[in-house]
Amino acid sequence: MTNCRFIRSNAQFLSTSNPLLANPDQVPSVFDPAIQDSGFLYGQRGEQAALADFDTQFVLSSVWGHDERVQNNRFLSGGLLPGETLVEDTGKFSAQLRKPIRSGGQFALIHDWDYNESNRTGLLFPSVFDGTLRLEFRQPVLAGGGFRYTGIAGPMSSSLQGVTGVSQGVKIAAINTDISAIDFELEVTKLLRDVESSYWQLSLAYLAYEQAASDLLDAERLLTNVQTRVRAQAGGGGTADEAEIKSIVYQINIEKNNALDSIYKTESQLRRLMSLPLDRCRLICPADRPVEAELLADWEASLGMALDSRPELRRQGKSIQSLELQLVAARNLTMPRLDFVSAIRTNGFGDHLLRDESFDGLTREGYNSAYHALLRGSQTGWELGFQFEMPLGDRLAETRVRNIRLQLAKARAILREQEVEISHELADVFRELDRTWMDFSYNQMRLEAARTRAGAIQTQFGVKGDTETLIALARAKRSVSEAELARASSLVQYAQAQADLQFRMGTLLRMNNIYFSAEDFRVVWSVPDHFAQRPEGMAHGDSSPLYPVTHNPDVGN
Repeated sequence: MTNCRFIRSNAQFLSTSNPLLANPDQVPSVFDPAIQDSGFLYGQRGEQAALADFDTQFVLSSVWGHDERVQNNRFLSGGLLPGETLVEDTGKFSAQLRKPIRSGGQFALIHDWDYNESNRTGLLFPSVFDGTLRLEFRQPVLAGGGFRYTGIAGPMSSSLQGVTGVSQGVKIAAINTDISAIDFELEVTKLLRDVESSYWQLSLAYLAYEQAASDLLDAERLLTNVQTRVRAQAGGGGTADEAEIKSIVYQINIEKNNALDSIYKTESQLRRLMSLPLDRCRLICPADRPVEAELLADWEASLGMALDSRPELRRQGKSIQSLELQLVAARNLTMPRLDFVSAIRTNGFGDHLLRDESFDGLTREGYNSAYHALLRGSQTGWELGFQFEMPLGDRLAETRVRNIRLQLAKARAILREQEVEISHELADVFRELDRTWMDFSYNQMRLEAARTRAGAIQTQFGVKGDTETLIALARAKRSVSEAELARASSLVQYAQAQADLQFRMGTLLRMNNIYFSAEDFRVVWSVPDHFAQRPEGMAHGDSSPLYPVTHNPDVGN
């Protein structure tokens, strides 16, 4: 599994709509959970992007200016005569720290300074710094307030009504990440089913090739026997008998070539599924054979396991959980907006922004240093109150609630239908298990009967030694070969049905000792140590402790 960064399937191979070539961005991959977790766009945000709504914002601005204006009115010119020029130098400085909190409120620490210097008369100081240091707090009391709403929808101050919806919070982002991980788990399960199916198909292809090679040797020996009789003009020998044996030999050669092609084709497909490169020198050779034992599966236990373990149901459950939370947030927004607002501040004033001494020689309090006056706290202020806002009609909020309720009803109905669908899938697999086991049992008896017939004809040929019996023996051996191949094919189908049962129950990963975990949102595949210690296994171009190289010298020669 460490090779499979992208998930393939057998059905996609050689298709004109193969997503790996036609639409590669949509191919399931090990990157998907991490991409979802690091998402930052609305509707695709991960947990970190959702938590970023609570980051402290620092804003700093400093603007300076100079202005010269001719005065026309003595009373409005600050003591200047009409026609004289008013000269002003100004500066504005502002620094803010704003911190949204999980309850939906916001703290703000704001520090401002306004600087003004002019040639007006009658001023205490020709240049002055006037500023404040204030702490503000705003908390929604009804709509948009509370830890639960903020965890679902995010801070109300950062949302765009009618655009972002109520699914931008940390809880929804965590659920979306879980859904992405479940989607990847489902794709891996499908991949494992395809790998196991291809593995057993490859095992059957090797068996068919070995059987054809063995049959070819027997048929060639029989052909040599018949040809010897024809040349010796022995009794019962003839051209027709020789032609019939040759036909059998040619047919077996065709079957051998087809079996060899099946080995190459199935092995290539298996390599493709496992993301292994092609190797012209070595082939994957299955080390295991299907178990020749009946699986007695319990219907009730299997159905309960399927309803508990299927990733599709867990994914739909997560979607329902997300919609239930969104419905809570949507109902919260049907209430009017009522915010508690408060502020406390201290004011500063001075001739200079910062000086060691506050004594200015003009006032008793001393305003030589504006910061000294600010920090003395002699001039303070506060604000306390509420702000109320309510749309008359509230159609958007009510429509939002109705829409989410409909989505939730649909999601719950889908979950019920999925459970019914899974029960039908499981019933079909149980029927397939019964059918393939019965086929295997009958093919086993068929093989025994074919061997008994071939043994009887072999004994008869040892007594008579005529060509007619030799032809019958060739036919009997072909019957044995066909029975052996049918038996092996039914056994492979039974093994595939067992794998499909585990797939439909949602336990295929567990049964193959593959465990899925998300640590730092990276996929980690855990393979037990005893697999690494197996003496035989699947082989590819380079030797591996998980897949030791095996090579069939007859294949590929």
